[in-house]
Amino acid sequence: MLTLALIFLAGWFLGLLLEYGIHWALHYYKMPIHIDHHKDFFRLPPKAVATNSRCLSTDFRYAAYVLVALCPLVLFWGWVPVLTFFLGLLWQLVVVYESCHYALHYDAYVPAIIRRTRLFRWWRRCHLAHHYHVPRGNFSVSCPPIDWIMGTYVHPRDDYPDDPTTLVKRRRSDD
Repeated sequence: MLTLALIFLAGWFLGLLLEYGIHWALHYYKMPIHIDHHKDFFRLPPKAVATNSRCLSTDFRYAAYVLVALCPLVLFWGWVPVLTFFLGLLWQLVVVYESCHYALHYDAYVPAIIRRTRLFRWWRRCHLAHHYHVPRGNFSVSCPPIDWIMGTYVHPRDDYPDDPTTLVKRRRSDD
């Protein structure tokens, strides 16, 4: 049982690294699926941005591709360890990542006691910094310390408005 737990954690850890790597690649190669998410950030209210996810992790075709890629390992290790590893990977990329991303864009469902903590406010500002002024930094949504390890951490500012569409409306009224 301990072995399966460790295999699940290994899949989860690989999912963390893939979350960072995929997000980095989406920006580095300027992939439209993700660039549209950044444009939506300034066009749509936060709840719409959170629910209108244009993320590869919710497209289950990619999960199927990963599972097919892992199939040859079944010959060496068997179905149970391979599926356990896959479930750890899927847990991170679909459940943890999407939940964190939703909570950071639209935190109304996060209990107030958590929203007021310094850790949550810093974590949320890290992601908002990524959207507001540093799209080439703060790639890890669910674990910002990975950005520090990879050298892409950008210290967030304190003055981000909760609804970025107000900035766009303000700029348009100034013109």
